[in-house]
Amino acid sequence: MRLRWSFLPLCLLVSAALSACRPWGDALQGEFNAGSIDTIDFAPPYRTSNGYTTNQLAAFGNPTTCVRQTEGSCTIQEFAAFIGGAPAGYFRFPFSPSQISTTQYPPVATLLAGYGPPAFSPDLFTPLRVAGGVPTPNVYVFDSSFLPGGDSSSCTPPANYTFDAFRDDVRYDRQGNIFQVLPNATWPIGANPTWTYTPVVGVVPVTSQGEKCQGIKSEATLLDKARTDVSVPHGPDRGDGSPTGLPGGTYQAWALIDPGAPALKVGDVLGGNTFGFTHHRYGWFNQYLVAYLDGGPITTVTVPPNAPRFRTQRLYYPRLIGTPGVPANIGAGNDVMEFPRGDPNYSPICQVITYIFPGAPTAVPRDAAAIQAFSPSFTAPPAPTPGGPIVPNFIFCLQVP
Repeated sequence: MRLRWSFLPLCLLVSAALSACRPWGDALQGEFNAGSIDTIDFAPPYRTSNGYTTNQLAAFGNPTTCVRQTEGSCTIQEFAAFIGGAPAGYFRFPFSPSQISTTQYPPVATLLAGYGPPAFSPDLFTPLRVAGGVPTPNVYVFDSSFLPGGDSSSCTPPANYTFDAFRDDVRYDRQGNIFQVLPNATWPIGANPTWTYTPVVGVVPVTSQGEKCQGIKSEATLLDKARTDVSVPHGPDRGDGSPTGLPGGTYQAWALIDPGAPALKVGDVLGGNTFGFTHHRYGWFNQYLVAYLDGGPITTVTVPPNAPRFRTQRLYYPRLIGTPGVPANIGAGNDVMEFPRGDPNYSPICQVITYIFPGAPTAVPRDAAAIQAFSPSFTAPPAPTPGGPIVPNFIFCLQVP
């Protein structure tokens, strides 16, 4: 927290007559709201979806007002897609450059078969493995609040409380879920940022037993073994004796983003029909308020030799359209996904498949079943030329309510 310098001399003067100088009273005692999270070290894809460059990662500077040093200066834009012929969309997030080969970063050997048809088996993409694959940090989820309807209302609100959007920073008749890890990157001077974060979390179920709404804002407070107002499964203590939570074996695609960055769906017009915060959900990290996009559940499947991995669905895009073929790319408006959110086969992780469409641009298929007719031209995104762009074989493709 910062105090204005003009205020400090007065504080010091008054402290000569008082036992302590506390201009903020008791508001900063205990589990206080420390304000919005500082996003200066967030990895770029969790601050903006602007300016995709040859490495297929979002970048600052497009538009020029989108800068790393200013929180809320960027936007996160949904990509247009189709499912079963109907318009749809997805918020795109990458696997980190430490998990999948990315232009301008050292190559990584996580896709054993490399590029080409053998890579059609997601079983070969090792970051999909539940054990030793993508990180799955804990998120403490109150009363199954990953279900439709938002955050838990099973907590105890203030007497006669009614939410006021102009007065209240959060709803005090709800309890936000608690995160364990941020999407922070390492920002070396003169080099690209590096990170390992992905929007996958392991759910630790928490049951309310009378706790004050928004009264718990950190993992440490929640896991205090003296608490009796919540029930939470505990794992083994850490080496320093601090407690841990025990995940229940279910996973969600929850992408932490810059709380000040508008998240715009296809058709949203900033300042026209939205301010860009309709799709945010809010929770807590070490008493700081965080925002996230809810991409829904990630189920698992078992692959040989008895190793569970995260389920994927296919995302198709035409790499050439017409005769002679006009080059196209992922995210250009012709993407097609197999399953909508709510379908048993839905996944917020997409395997990217490309094909050649010889017909007119107005006749590009909008349905996965129709695209199957072009299966002889299927391939994984083509291998790059030296120094050229890589279209990733797998991406996170969150369908957000």
